[in-house]
Amino acid sequence: MADVLRPRVASQPGALCRTVLLVLGQAVSISFGSTQQRRFLPGPSWWQSHPTLPRLPLPAPPPFHPDPSHLRIPPRRTLPSPQMYMVEPNKERVKLLGRKGYAKIAVEQQIDGVVPVYYFGNSQCLDMGPKSLSGISRKWRVSLALYMYGRFWLPLPRPVDLLLVHGRPIPVPKVDVCDKAAVEAAMNTVHDGLVKELQEMYDRHKKGYGWADRPLSIE
Repeated sequence: MADVLRPRVASQPGALCRTVLLVLGQAVSISFGSTQQRRFLPGPSWWQSHPTLPRLPLPAPPPFHPDPSHLRIPPRRTLPSPQMYMVEPNKERVKLLGRKGYAKIAVEQQIDGVVPVYYFGNSQCLDMGPKSLSGISRKWRVSLALYMYGRFWLPLPRPVDLLLVHGRPIPVPKVDVCDKAAVEAAMNTVHDGLVKELQEMYDRHKKGYGWADRPLSIE
């Protein structure tokens, strides 16, 4: 029995050495590969300084705003979203009419347009509540829910089909960001256009999803 076990014991150091060499070889190859990638991959500085390659135009920096106060969010707006309490069995509800922060950012950053999107079926994944906690959540600035359930009465999303649709881009007027009146007017234009397009987009696709009798309420 000792003669049978002796070769196995003698072979263990050799197997250990092979394992160590294999690990070291993998580490060296990974290190060499990452070094070569850092050396030869065409990064921005390497590409711009190469004598035989065409120079690529660098993106222009964002416009400078002389008043940095536009980046501060008033405390009254830092509230939990009431969207979680707006799930209804017979209609879709969206809280959007009083929310113009996205429009302000779009106008100040002078982007080309805003594209509305909507997820059909997203409101059917989970149920949470009760809705009576909505006022307390907004007052305390936390999201409160006594229950949240879906599949098997557990906090697991239900296996529902989701459909993502997008509408027509809403053009953003180019105005002087230092002119508060012009910015406010542009914000209202973008917001009103997005609300209208969101409603029309929902009506265009609800029948194809199977929600022909399920309206959308934008509040």
